[in-house]
Amino acid sequence: MMMIKQMAIALLFLCSLNRPMTGQAIQRLSQIMGVEISKIGFVDASEFGFSQKASGLENQKALQAAPDGTIYHSVTQPVHTTGNQMIDGINWGVAQDKVVYSVGVRNVVYRDIFLEKPRTAFSVNFNMDKYCRSYYPGAEIPVQENISSDNIRLAHNQPVDWLQVTSPVDALTIINSGFKNSSIGFEGVESVPDYKRTRIDILGCTFGYPGKMNLLTNKVNGKEIMLKMSSNMALDDHFSAIIGQGKGKNTVESDLKIEEDPQGKK
Repeated sequence: MMMIKQMAIALLFLCSLNRPMTGQAIQRLSQIMGVEISKIGFVDASEFGFSQKASGLENQKALQAAPDGTIYHSVTQPVHTTGNQMIDGINWGVAQDKVVYSVGVRNVVYRDIFLEKPRTAFSVNFNMDKYCRSYYPGAEIPVQENISSDNIRLAHNQPVDWLQVTSPVDALTIINSGFKNSSIGFEGVESVPDYKRTRIDILGCTFGYPGKMNLLTNKVNGKEIMLKMSSNMALDDHFSAIIGQGKGKNTVESDLKIEEDPQGKK
């Protein structure tokens, strides 16, 4: 029991105050610690819409909204250059010593992942709210580079996006994976003037849906997507992949049957 308490203390130490947690986690940690931890700064993120049934972007918005209920008043400017300092009840932490306007990621690989629940599992997204923004108007537009998925298997058969993209990405590579009725969805943020071109390669994948399946939807105004599919296999003779163009422009080269939806509807 002592070891469990030590683990709980370590978890609380790693978590900052006012960070959102689920109600079940709050209750369990309260039992272990013998104290109502919601009274020391934790909030229940489920009250803001966080749930296992929600999509990745919906849960992210819930987590971002959870700490926003507290209003702090301070007229003292933080001047420390390292670490954290508590000023007027606000825990100020130094994150960086210079301003960075354009930051992205590159060479990311998701491998050997099995998805059972019908929800968005992966997202390449922009944060654009009053607390966090991934793009500053006038700055160089950050582009995520070379995102790959290898051996991703979807066990469910529900029509949801398994991958959502709201950020400029140069290349997505999907290999040796199995899909049923899940899709890739591109959506945009109005303040980003140019979402660049994205190349998508889908190689050596199996598609098990017995009918028409939404494979890709492009809802970004003016965005160009170049999709190339090769060495793939449909497990049902009635399978066809629907490509939703929406507000963007798609170029498709495929070894499987493709149907285009100009309106981009699902």
